[in-house]
Amino acid sequence: MRLSELRNMRVLVWGAAREGVEAAKKLVEQNCSIAFIADQPTSDVATQSAAETFVTTVLSPDQISSWDPDFIVRSPGVSRYRSELEGFDSSSLLSLWMADQDSNRIIGVTGTKGKSTTSTLIANILQAAGHSVEVVGNIGVPVTQTSPTSDFIVVEVSSYQASDCTTSPSIAVITSLDIDHIPWHQSIENYHRDKLNLVAYPELRHIVFHQGNTNLDNRLEALGVTTRRFSYSNHSVHVALATPQGEEVQKRMGNTTFPRNLELAMDAALAADPSLTLSHVLTALDNTYPLPSRQQIVGDRNKRVFVDDA
Repeated sequence: MRLSELRNMRVLVWGAAREGVEAAKKLVEQNCSIAFIADQPTSDVATQSAAETFVTTVLSPDQISSWDPDFIVRSPGVSRYRSELEGFDSSSLLSLWMADQDSNRIIGVTGTKGKSTTSTLIANILQAAGHSVEVVGNIGVPVTQTSPTSDFIVVEVSSYQASDCTTSPSIAVITSLDIDHIPWHQSIENYHRDKLNLVAYPELRHIVFHQGNTNLDNRLEALGVTTRRFSYSNHSVHVALATPQGEEVQKRMGNTTFPRNLELAMDAALAADPSLTLSHVLTALDNTYPLPSRQQIVGDRNKRVFVDDA
């Protein structure tokens, strides 16, 4: 299902926070009849979101059947495995939006940890090369706020959002695959399958990841996507790491808290634009600062460095 295909439908929006509000606004533009679903329909958040979007109805989950929706758009925090959804078609705003996009503009980043830092680095490298780039998705900017004229859109994708995807980005990065969010996914098996659903479709041209994680290697092999792995190991940028400028890049990488994220970001950026140089990487590093509570050095004492990665 595409976001554009919901026009004129009866649609429920489950979740009244930021992404739910964005979904409601888009659906109103498409002449949909909509209502919100909230676990606490009378909460201040639900009431404020309804007023902001001029939606007059806020239902509780047990009222879904009585409203008889054609479709349900779920906010990321609402598990696709909730029993109230049985018998109804549903998806997330990100997956509906992505199905409408030119996949060649999309770089998707998912993984148990490291998504936000890697997404930011990819954008900074491509911007250093003169491209217009936006970073959206799970990082906190709704995908529907993107410009149609941007060269590239880097989308941070949570496992919640990846589980609904019916298309893949042209370039996908998987930072890691461990164990997380089991209450939402209900099992480790579901979590891994849902996370890797981002790379399960024909639009995928390149996949970027660190080899050596047995779970990830085995699951990607089962999906048949390992043959499309992109590595810059034979690229001129990698060869140039032996030059004085390359040594500077390696030194700078070693002095950061995110060398593995940078390696992934270089791969993804090169997959998007093979003309990138080490100068672009250095410029990107000059403009990259750790995000709040993400690998952020807060000080040192007695030869120990303290990092906020909450």
